[in-house]
Amino acid sequence: MGRKKRSPEESGNNSDKKYQAPIHIVAVGASAGGLEAIESFFVNMPADSGLGFVVIQHLSPDYKSLMVELLSKKTDMKVQRAEDGMLVLPDNVYLIPPKKNLTIFHGKLLLSEQDHSRGINLPIDIFLRSLAEDAGEKSVAIILSGTGSDGTRGVRSIKECGGMVMVQSEESAKFDGMPKAAASTGLCDFILPPEKMPVQLLAYVKHPHMVKASKVENNLADDDDMTRLFALLREKGKVDFTFYKPSTVMRRIERRMTINNCDTIKEYTTYLQSNPGEIMVLFRELLIGVTGFFRDQASFTRIGDEFLPAIVETPGKREIRLWSAGCSTGEEAYSMAILLREAIDRSGSNFDVKIFATDIDKDAIQYAAAG
Repeated sequence: MGRKKRSPEESGNNSDKKYQAPIHIVAVGASAGGLEAIESFFVNMPADSGLGFVVIQHLSPDYKSLMVELLSKKTDMKVQRAEDGMLVLPDNVYLIPPKKNLTIFHGKLLLSEQDHSRGINLPIDIFLRSLAEDAGEKSVAIILSGTGSDGTRGVRSIKECGGMVMVQSEESAKFDGMPKAAASTGLCDFILPPEKMPVQLLAYVKHPHMVKASKVENNLADDDDMTRLFALLREKGKVDFTFYKPSTVMRRIERRMTINNCDTIKEYTTYLQSNPGEIMVLFRELLIGVTGFFRDQASFTRIGDEFLPAIVETPGKREIRLWSAGCSTGEEAYSMAILLREAIDRSGSNFDVKIFATDIDKDAIQYAAAG
């Protein structure tokens, strides 16, 4: 660890004229008991990986944080407290300041005051959602020791955009609430002690994707190896993915190939045949839906302003039924329920309301049903 730390001028955060983006941006989320896990992770992470790191930790608003000083002793990377407008650079570590929320937009960190007026503030979820939107497939989420469930929804956002998720193993965490909640989503790619994460992380980000989307678009249906892969999925999951959007299917297959260090579809298909559990992991990966509350804002605005008022104002109507097909984790169904409740309240009438929500992904349905 003898490499000289770069000064602020050398790291380039004062200017983005010669900005070089990290190969991936890694968000590390932690809460109670997280310091030891964070240190264990960074002491084993090479200082020249080309990755950018953002640490989102639950910090006490009443005490000065010494994280910059403490973590600087564990890595040769430059460790700094995040400032508004900072660019995330390769081989740099950025720490969230106390009493702030952190997001990222076009590679720049943006600070805002925490808002407790709507309940518990979840800074890890907030950052992970923005990272998913900003970095897409080049985003990585790492959830370490902590109580509660902060990071769980952010993990889903990272997976929806094609990113990768690592979670600390429960037995290695001082407080396993956050790791357990993240792992319960079934969306984690690796569950490991912090000291073992860097090796897998580097293997993942440096693995060459052998199958390109352009090739897939033309040859997907005729490829013998793909046919065998789809047959395995249909046998285990009872769903035929042959005619799903090729580029989306292949991006997610490529991710699993990378996770399992397979270079070709043929090699991965052979791996599936000898590891049946991976078939269902891939199955769930292919079913991950992109969702969110009021996600298609224009459509929901029209539904709330035009269609639902027309329904509740129809004479003689006392029962309303709505069906959300392909509901994923339920955000669309709950959004409809909110709009319908508002329309009914404005009408001053009473209705029996039933909302049905269905999806082929059983895990997503269970998540939605839990509210």
